[in-house]
Amino acid sequence: AKGYRVYYTYGLPVTGQEDAVAFISRRAAELMGLAYDGPRQSNLALGRNMFCPSMIFEVGFMSNPADYEWLLVEGNRKLAGEAIGMATLEWFQQLSALSGSDQEPIKVFVGGEELDFDVEPFIEEGRTLVPMRRIFEALGATVLWDEGLQTVTGIQGDQKIVFKIGEKGYIINQLSKTMEVSAKIVEGGRTVVPLRVISEAFGYTVDWNGETRTITIN
Repeated sequence: AKGYRVYYTYGLPVTGQEDAVAFISRRAAELMGLAYDGPRQSNLALGRNMFCPSMIFEVGFMSNPADYEWLLVEGNRKLAGEAIGMATLEWFQQLSALSGSDQEPIKVFVGGEELDFDVEPFIEEGRTLVPMRRIFEALGATVLWDEGLQTVTGIQGDQKIVFKIGEKGYIINQLSKTMEVSAKIVEGGRTVVPLRVISEAFGYTVDWNGETRTITIN
């Protein structure tokens, strides 16, 4: 075992682009400069006996030589504590900023141009979902739909992403990965997909402005 991990017991209400667990764990990793692949729900004894949301941060493993050397440095341990504290503070600041505007429609811009959707983007488990074909076309990608297999394939140059409706596992350039929320078919027969996963798969950066509920893709 090695690296930075975060475990949580209960899901938290979603406000903005991410819920508290997703935001705090991701932001703390950024502040520490550590790699991170998303929070993991668990039933660990340290968390399940608490009747409130809880998060367990594993910054590194003493059984791993590289992690152990990192943990031995006092400055790194201090950095970890400050990063978790700062990430938590930033979450509450974001929460406060969103309180008056959380019901506003989500706006999505690609290369400075606002996209129009026949199904409004919505947030589920901290992730924004948008109509499949519109976002793929806006990113300059070709989209293929297999009705029998219920799979979506997006191709842009030498980048290829494949995922199946209702499943969190997906494949990008023959590598298997997992996303927090799966693609799905909503009322009206439209397929919606997680915007950030799709955009980043094709090399774009995604920024979220909580105050204006605006997503910018460049």
